[in-house]
Amino acid sequence: MVASRIPILFRRLRQGDLVVFRRPAYGRLVKRVERIESGGQIFVAGSGEGSVDSRTFGPIYASDVQGVVVARIKRPKTRL
Repeated sequence: MVASRIPILFRRLRQGDLVVFRRPAYGRLVKRVERIESGGQIFVAGSGEGSVDSRTFGPIYASDVQGVVVARIKRPKTRL
């Protein structure tokens, strides 16, 4: 995964963006923006079963966002 702060300097966050942020109880997290409400509240959602997200720790704010995922690197399939 490659994350950058550059996209958030030039455009607003959008629904569906993958964002990197920090929560004291959980450390650094990567979650998908589910919705953005007035007042700047950003609700994020996890994709895995048992994932922590805004349902657990509440909304985040744009100032909490450390970066936006700009590329994902997949591991090559290994053949046995």
